[in-house]
Amino acid sequence: MIPQIVSQFSINLPNDLNYWFYTNGETIRLSSNAIVTPEILLSENGINIKGYWVIKRNFSVIHIDENNNEKTIYSDPQALDFALLGEEIYPVLRKNKYIIFNNEKYIDYKHKYSFYVLENKNKIEVIVNGKLIDLDKPIKYRIYPSFISIVYEDHSVLIDNSGKKERMNKPAFYLGKTSLGDIYQSVAGKIISEQEYDLLGICTSEAYLIGESSSGIIIACGEKVKNYYKGGWSYISNISNITASFVNYNFVIITDLQTSVYTGELKKLFDLQNVKSIIANRKYLFVLSNSHKLYLIEPSEKDLLEVINFNNTLSSPAIIKVSDMWDVKLGKELIEIEKKSENNYRLLYVEPYKLTQVTSTITLENELFKYSKNLEIISENLDISLVNAELIKAVNGRIKGSPEFYNSILRLNIKYKIPSRTEKYIKIKVHEREYKFNIKDTQGEMFISIPLVKFDNNEELVVLQLERKGYIETTKEFLIPTKIIKENKNYHREEIIENTVRKVIEKSSDSLFEWIKIFEFPLDYENVIIAKAGDKVIIEGKEIEVKEGKQMIEISKTGYKRIYIVYGIPNPIRNISAKILNNKLYINVDTALRVPITIIYGTQIQTSNGGEYIFELDPAYSSLNIKIYYSNDIKWETKYELQDLFRKSIISSVVSAVKLKEELATFGLL
Repeated sequence: MIPQIVSQFSINLPNDLNYWFYTNGETIRLSSNAIVTPEILLSENGINIKGYWVIKRNFSVIHIDENNNEKTIYSDPQALDFALLGEEIYPVLRKNKYIIFNNEKYIDYKHKYSFYVLENKNKIEVIVNGKLIDLDKPIKYRIYPSFISIVYEDHSVLIDNSGKKERMNKPAFYLGKTSLGDIYQSVAGKIISEQEYDLLGICTSEAYLIGESSSGIIIACGEKVKNYYKGGWSYISNISNITASFVNYNFVIITDLQTSVYTGELKKLFDLQNVKSIIANRKYLFVLSNSHKLYLIEPSEKDLLEVINFNNTLSSPAIIKVSDMWDVKLGKELIEIEKKSENNYRLLYVEPYKLTQVTSTITLENELFKYSKNLEIISENLDISLVNAELIKAVNGRIKGSPEFYNSILRLNIKYKIPSRTEKYIKIKVHEREYKFNIKDTQGEMFISIPLVKFDNNEELVVLQLERKGYIETTKEFLIPTKIIKENKNYHREEIIENTVRKVIEKSSDSLFEWIKIFEFPLDYENVIIAKAGDKVIIEGKEIEVKEGKQMIEISKTGYKRIYIVYGIPNPIRNISAKILNNKLYINVDTALRVPITIIYGTQIQTSNGGEYIFELDPAYSSLNIKIYYSNDIKWETKYELQDLFRKSIISSVVSAVKLKEELATFGLL
């Protein structure tokens, strides 16, 4: 049998709580040890949650509404625990050696499942579902997930998780109802029934009635699970989690290191992992996983895998159908090509890693169960054939139109049938080089041309391979003879000038190759032009504006190309300054280059490489004529006006004369 997942739900449950299922008639409920647990009802159709959570988190009380919004409603750093009493939540405190709850002192306290027990010297108080129940101090009590059993000298008291109290006639721990009536465990460890007061057995550890199946009454005694049937006991297994164990007429479910599921007759069905709590009805298992997912599981003979198509062909890959409740892992012998979702199922399109008949292990798993099965997938054979091949070499020629030199060409016509949709290539090895050509479809024809450089006229070994997913699927070898093409003597001639070279080119060609002869002759030209920056020059009929610095100018036309370098020279004068001193005119010229500079002042002329020029002052002339010579062809001429200098000089002289007159007057000289 295999656990078929009928449905799966994610449920928002607070962490760090214990959870367990219980039944109330035909209704399945989920409970917890929270302060307040909402009503959580389960059915084959899904889950229904009504109400809110109230939980303890560290020293605080947290309210969680139906939309999973959290709010802290109470906090006390001294609190051991919190309990609901009526409509109020009270802290459980420890003060010295006493427990304090609702302003009352107690000597002991216990919280297990949804029950709180507060003990005094002469009484105990049980709090469950917000109700407080006062009881006399018993001999002993025991807390189970759905009830608490309290033992006195001549009777016992049963309180269920709704707070309902019932007196039981036997002074023993109540375990539950069976076909033999109510089952009890005495304080001394005897297992007795209501109908048969005779001893059924002895358990020196705490006993827990898991349930009754078609094979008998199943009880956990400490860490061991035993079956009572027709007066005898038999060992089933160990147990470590009673809230993840369950028994009804049809199923026996025991959780130790894993959760083992049996039929009612104790025939093993399967094992589950990561089970937090579990319960069953007549047909289905309800499983709460450790990740807080809820699964509805039906034990079934039906395989989890359905192979729709075992054959991988040119027209279709192999197809496997699985439920989308499972994660799928393919064995290394298979490659997944594609997957599609369809009505809660997944269709996996696969093909063998090697295109042959393979047996591969496919694994389905989720957090509960892992299932593996060997599948045989058969692949249609691949076929690659070389329909035609020719190797052509040109004597003294090259392939026409190729930017690189090749003198031979290999031309292949390949037909293929490859039942694969993965990435695949035709690989061709020839002349110590390898070439790859992508193939996208499963069958077709390829025409391939490979240029080569061949120095001999021998035949060539051509290796043809199919590569899929990095694996060489097949290899074939062919020996191809060389066909020689002689030179076409029908040449035409053309001439090209390129800078200092005159080329004479003779060409001839056929449909594949061309033959080229090139003759070169030197051809000198003046490639450097020097001009003033900002001037315009004509270079082979093209007007160029000269820019400061270096320019590269290309003159191109059909069969002709030359490069000219144009240097633009700026005016070398950076600054000119003038001053008058003792009837002398001083001119200072600051230059970027040491070039000849001539300054003409009236009838006077001086030439130097810049720096200071000294002239006799002649007020009849108010300007300078400055000439700068870079070469005989490149020169600048500029005029420098002196009126402003003369005006400032006259004003300075007048001011000095007035000042002198005033000083002489003070001495009575004027």
